[in-house]
Amino acid sequence: MRVLEAGGNAFDACVAAGFALQVVEPHQAGLGGEVVVLAARAKETVPHVICGQGVAPAAATIARYRAFGLEAVPADGPLSAVVPGALDGWLVLLRDFGTQSLADILTPIIPYASAGFPVHPNFRDDIVRSESRLREWPDSAALYLRHGQLPELGSLFCNLELARTYDRLLRAAASAGTDRDRQIDAARRAFYSGFVADEIDTFSKRTFPDQNGVPREGVVCGTDLANWHATVEVPVSLRYGDFQVFKPGFWSQGPVALETLGILEHCAVGEMDPFGDEYVHTFAEAMKLALANREAWYGDNVPDGISRDALLASNCLMQRRALISGAASHDFVPGSIGDTPIRLPTYKTARAGLGGHARRRHAPVLPGRDTCHIDVIDRHGNVASATPSGGWPGGNPTIPSLGFALNTRLQMCWLQDGLASSLMPGTRPRTTLSPTIAFRDDGARLSFGCRGSDMQDQWSLQFFLRFAELGWDLSDAVERAHFHVEHGPGSTFPRHAQDSKIALREDFGSPAEALRGRGHKVAVGPNHRWHVLCAALYEAGVISAAASIGGAVAGR
Repeated sequence: MRVLEAGGNAFDACVAAGFALQVVEPHQAGLGGEVVVLAARAKETVPHVICGQGVAPAAATIARYRAFGLEAVPADGPLSAVVPGALDGWLVLLRDFGTQSLADILTPIIPYASAGFPVHPNFRDDIVRSESRLREWPDSAALYLRHGQLPELGSLFCNLELARTYDRLLRAAASAGTDRDRQIDAARRAFYSGFVADEIDTFSKRTFPDQNGVPREGVVCGTDLANWHATVEVPVSLRYGDFQVFKPGFWSQGPVALETLGILEHCAVGEMDPFGDEYVHTFAEAMKLALANREAWYGDNVPDGISRDALLASNCLMQRRALISGAASHDFVPGSIGDTPIRLPTYKTARAGLGGHARRRHAPVLPGRDTCHIDVIDRHGNVASATPSGGWPGGNPTIPSLGFALNTRLQMCWLQDGLASSLMPGTRPRTTLSPTIAFRDDGARLSFGCRGSDMQDQWSLQFFLRFAELGWDLSDAVERAHFHVEHGPGSTFPRHAQDSKIALREDFGSPAEALRGRGHKVAVGPNHRWHVLCAALYEAGVISAAASIGGAVAGR
């Protein structure tokens, strides 16, 4: 709100929120992490995708990881990191779409790192869950476990080295003169080929224990950072009713939502009880088909000449729709693209997880890791939808001279040759980060998204159907109970393969027995930590927004 009231636009405000979250929500997003953004100026009819998802380092090869005896990329530690993309993604958004200087954005945020912010329950809970891992990494313990103790609720948590990193980026920007764009580019260079890259390069030569207790050096080096930059790309999209829905490309899981929408468009879901078994079953079966295509075709490693837009063609979607019956499918059925052979990860690999499983000293601290989502719409109709993540305290060791850790996104690559998402240097892991923008024919502009790994497009898609198909208002569409499907291998370690499982929030209703009668495996879970979802709407000059429990809405 400060940025908007100072004359900044939606993109300036989104960048400011992104950097603020790196400081006060380090268990959900970090400077060593990544971000994916959809951004549309007020008069634009097609958004832009800013890809701040870094790539696999040059040293990260399948042969190298296999030589370590690994069957999957670890969930944490030095072997799990890719090039940190968040800084460049945010600064490309600021430079190309924003209006304010980097100093305008960062100067008010730095005191939250240097003077501290009150420790809140979610942050402390993550430190508790990550404690055993943090104690194995002395630099992380020094930051998050001061004097060997867990931080107390309400106490001030300071990260002086992160504040110094931001300050050095500002000094690099100021050295470029008074031109705003040159200042931003100077800060980018300081990060990717200057002092930050040098510190990361030096730090990666140190060894830290992996999950088996084996000392490992890092794989990200300074050259990897210098050879990468964020890109501005064209989104993929699909028509649904009177909306055009836009997602990041097939290097993300975003098109899963579009495929599912395309299948559901001919299923008359608007006539179903949204809390009944028919609706849940139909949604689940459509989602399973989209998830199968994700495993077969999504990623950076498809052969030349393969057009994945064919997966969104109406004839393909109708063929997929015909595969849905009244009973749960227990198969994993990708669609075809021409005569290109379909390649899937082997389920043995998906179930085996990390090599030497029996020797592991502890399980990865996955439950504490999460993601953020930001939606901003300003009075002009500029709209931004961003999903930042990574750089978690328990994911990788803290770099003491910088005050942040690298990400763990490489775990989304397979150690199996020939897949769209195989590990390959210079390619992006198939990220789960998946913001959404949708434009309605009458000029309304909607942005939305949530955290939740493989569930992001499931929870956010349920919101969209409630709003666009069922006519619910924004708050009800966001807040009411959700469900999700687990079918096929997951995107994160240990990549276990599930078979036709539906997880219902306990306040969803009572379709569980009817779903089991259709052949689904049903689990009912607690209400907390589900679908922290937010949305913003610009309609006839009026801005509205909503967020579920755990999120926040601000407007004036």
